[in-house]
Amino acid sequence: VAGYEEIVTVTKAVKVVCATHSYGDYAKKDNSSHTRTCTVCGNVETTSHSWDGGQITKAASCKEAGEKLYTCTAGSCGATKTETIPKTENHTFGDWTRAKDPTCTAKGQDTRSCSVCGKVETKDVAATGHSYGDWSVSKEPTCEGKGEQSRTCSTCGAKDTKTTAAKGHSYGAPVVV
Repeated sequence: VAGYEEIVTVTKAVKVVCATHSYGDYAKKDNSSHTRTCTVCGNVETTSHSWDGGQITKAASCKEAGEKLYTCTAGSCGATKTETIPKTENHTFGDWTRAKDPTCTAKGQDTRSCSVCGKVETKDVAATGHSYGDWSVSKEPTCEGKGEQSRTCSTCGAKDTKTTAAKGHSYGAPVVV
């Protein structure tokens, strides 16, 4: 058209880029990461959770495994994870009690049990050995015959004997015949 200029309108999308982002709070994305969004340009930042040192929510014992709860330290993410703490080998044993008395020749046994899981431990108790009295002569030795001595255990009545040497001859002074 004569006398008129043509005006062309160009429409183009402009992306706003922030020199420094102004992020809002973190929000949990999944079990391994969280996100936060810039309130100016809409940029979304995704990072891994940063877990605290954890808090034991159920102590492990010799009977059961325990649990430890970790919380993400990034602002208001709120993500948590639970870790199993294996059962321990730390038992709570009571005092030793005599299950079987030892004798002079046979060992005895003591036991104790864990008050948490019931595990029983045993240990041997040494035999006491005989309690013999003094030796007494049960057969006198002769010049050519051996003698015998004995003693008796005051606990079980066992008898112990030993042989003594013959006395040998005791000759007088020689006599001329």
